[in-house]
Amino acid sequence: QARDLVERPRSCAMSADVLLRVDAVAGADEVFEAKISDHLPLVFSATWEDAADRAADGVEVFSWNIMARALNRPTATHGRLQANNGLDLDESVPAYERRLLHRVAPLVGAWIASRASSPWLVCLQEAPMHPRQLEDLLGGIAEAAGGAAPLAHSAVRASACAG
Repeated sequence: QARDLVERPRSCAMSADVLLRVDAVAGADEVFEAKISDHLPLVFSATWEDAADRAADGVEVFSWNIMARALNRPTATHGRLQANNGLDLDESVPAYERRLLHRVAPLVGAWIASRASSPWLVCLQEAPMHPRQLEDLLGGIAEAAGGAAPLAHSAVRASACAG
């Protein structure tokens, strides 16, 4: 069904009513104050009904910048602290891995578990590039989603800011 949504051509001649909705999956208190990420997890829902009396089709996209390992270190030139995150957090590698496994994975997994049979996908920005950390995160998400089947991922791309 998801492939049909992507491959079915849309033309100007086709009449369609499209609804795009954006919802936060969790509130600021749950995400920012708990220091899980400096971005809110969002779900973009696109649904449409075309003129051929088709039932409403749709897709949901869970998108979240889960925040790379948080660093808040003195700069070499000024000695002032400079953070790579909006929470002024400074994480050790073990603390980063705990945040991913115990805070990020359950939230993403719960959203996946709540999905009906409609097509969906999850896009996580700043996911770990280290293979073991990524495998652990995906395993934690799969477990939180019910663990029936392992999650597949199609691409890992380095940041556009990476040198």
